Amino acid sequence: MKIASASWTAAKGWQYDPTESTPVAAQIVFLFGSRQSLTRTNLIKDLQARYPAANVVGCSTAGEIHHVRVLDDSLIATGE
Repeated sequence: MKIASASWTAAKGWQYDPTESTPVAAQIVFLFGSRQSLTRTNLIKDLQARYPAANVVGCSTAGEIHHVRVLDDSLIATGE
């Protein structure tokens, strides 16, 4: 099983896991983010373009966790 991991912030844009040299052929991507970030449909379309075979499902959060960091106003995606 290969796991894909990505984060989006306004300062850095989409940041993909550096070990993912080619996109994982994910079947599902879980997306967590602030309500404000989730309304930016272009960001979700970018994610769908990277993982075209995946169903993207998600929810809003009060803080996003990516590896050992806690972020606000961001998007975190994990796929398999």
